[in-house]
Amino acid sequence: MNKATDETAAHKSFVENIGRLWSLFEVMREEFRIVIGTVNLRRERLLSKLEAARRGDILPLGEQEVAEEENANDRSARLEAADALLSDWHVVMLVTFTEAYLEDVLAACAARDPELMSRSEQTVGYGDVRAATSVEELLDEIRHRWARNFVDDGGPERWIERLVRMGARGYESNDAEALEELWGIRHVVVHAAGRATRDFVRRHPRLGFQAGARLDVGTTLEADYYDPLFRFVDTTDFFLVRRYFSDASGTG
Repeated sequence: MNKATDETAAHKSFVENIGRLWSLFEVMREEFRIVIGTVNLRRERLLSKLEAARRGDILPLGEQEVAEEENANDRSARLEAADALLSDWHVVMLVTFTEAYLEDVLAACAARDPELMSRSEQTVGYGDVRAATSVEELLDEIRHRWARNFVDDGGPERWIERLVRMGARGYESNDAEALEELWGIRHVVVHAAGRATRDFVRRHPRLGFQAGARLDVGTTLEADYYDPLFRFVDTTDFFLVRRYFSDASGTG
């Protein structure tokens, strides 16, 4: 990384990953919509024919048509469930990319300024020392362990508190609450198949879910968190660049 830069390498990776994620989901969703539309059209035609047969206007459906109707219903339901899963896992990937960004950028900052983790109690075992191919590789492992501990110690609210104490500015007053909700949604998606748990309902009453209710991530929740998430990453990176990677930082 250059001594002076507009963004960190971790931020560049985050932006690239977000772009790839959106491209993937855009293509997959479009494909799902095309197939779902085709299947639903076939199903509607079969249902119309079935209703006509019940009225005696045409002959009843044959065995093959009955099977086609059942297959169309089943396939449509499975495709719609898959489309919903895409939205759910979109949230999971957003959270994963953000945590990866924070770990990588903090480790990079610690490489620029050893004082950043001067109070760290990181230790390495004899096996780690033997496995390392160089001192720098060992130091990088220690820095990443420290950064991972930072990420694992609490969540967005605590991260923002600690970054503000370090001097970061620019987060909005409701960012921490919004991100805590997003992390809670991610937990529900991964651990409860997208259904609200009692703990989720207790922690996030603003969302108004009942325990056991499925979170409609794609249509009611997902877009609410883009601004807080990107503002958190961009604001954090802007601060860290100025403090650790600019000519005036005094760390290079």
